Amino acid sequence: MASAEELKKLNVARRICKVQLTMFGKFIENLDLDNGLSSTEMNQLVERFNKLDTIFDKFEVAQSELELHVTDLDEEVNEQAKFEGRFYSLKAEEVSNANESVPSSPLAGVKLLVISLPTFSGDYKQWLSFRDTYVSLIHNNGSLNQIQKFHYLRASLQGVASQVLKTLEFTDNNYDVAWTTLSERYNNTRVLVDMHLKALCEIESVDRESAHKLRNLINNIGKNLRTLSTLGQKTEQWSVLIAYLVSTKLDRVTERQWKEAKGNQKEVSSWESLREFLKNRADMLAAIEHRRSDTKPERSTGFKHNRATAKTFVGSDLKCVVCKANHLLVNCQNFLAMPPSERFNKAKQLKLCLNCLKLGHFGYDCRAKHYTKCTTKHHTLVHFESNRG
Repeated sequence: MASAEELKKLNVARRICKVQLTMFGKFIENLDLDNGLSSTEMNQLVERFNKLDTIFDKFEVAQSELELHVTDLDEEVNEQAKFEGRFYSLKAEEVSNANESVPSSPLAGVKLLVISLPTFSGDYKQWLSFRDTYVSLIHNNGSLNQIQKFHYLRASLQGVASQVLKTLEFTDNNYDVAWTTLSERYNNTRVLVDMHLKALCEIESVDRESAHKLRNLINNIGKNLRTLSTLGQKTEQWSVLIAYLVSTKLDRVTERQWKEAKGNQKEVSSWESLREFLKNRADMLAAIEHRRSDTKPERSTGFKHNRATAKTFVGSDLKCVVCKANHLLVNCQNFLAMPPSERFNKAKQLKLCLNCLKLGHFGYDCRAKHYTKCTTKHHTLVHFESNRG
């Protein structure tokens, strides 16, 4: 599990986002929109609107992490729903204020392309998210007329989805026809359920031990299950099936530890118990990964080198240190033309590892295999009878 300090930081990050959203809402409320805005107020309004999406993204990151460490998931879902409701309400204000800031004309909406719109390209898995966002921002926005809404709808559609409305004339009366046509095409419960079931069955396997991959697995399973529940499926009855499905997607080490954790229990495993196990394992792996990144050992090599030098070593692997051409030293004709003893001395002069003939370390630090049959650790190209390594 995450430490108390980590959970505290996540809660603080989420609280900051909520406070920023509340302050923005108060700023909007205090504006005298009836008498128009000064240039300073308008500039402030634009800048604040530009930061809205950033606030939302930060909230999503903190919220997703917190959901991995709580027992009452319903409370967290309600927390996210409240924040999203407030966020989309303010985004709707963005549309409204942008509309009021341009001259009144039947095609005034064409000037509103600067607004961040949701986009939809025809992927059924993205439809519900697009639909709910678009309805909140545009469709239910009373400050927009029909032709402006139609403009926003067309600007939001891409790919095959845009082809659905291609034959409709761009007129005031056709907006309702356009929205109904699009909804009838993609509000297909059978297809939506099939798509999300397919996404569950084809969820990406975890090929190695990784906190990031395990958390992605948990989040993707949860996202598809919540969507299927919204579509009327009784996902709470699928617990055993989901547990089995997810267990087949785990890396070998995690799968073995899951089996060991179950021990000799005769009860079938539930998704809830497996999810809790994976959360704890992801936390442990994250802690190990963090500790490794903070405590990488540094060995003394007889010369000082910083990160810039290390980067030079990496970048110079394919640059010959003898003739400066773009090939490995072992392929250098100038180097190969030297007698073995001279190659040995040249390698020492250039401070190369005598085992792999590369810069950046010496023989006793080299992890490469031995390149000679004798007992001394050095490369075949620098081997000669009186060699002492």
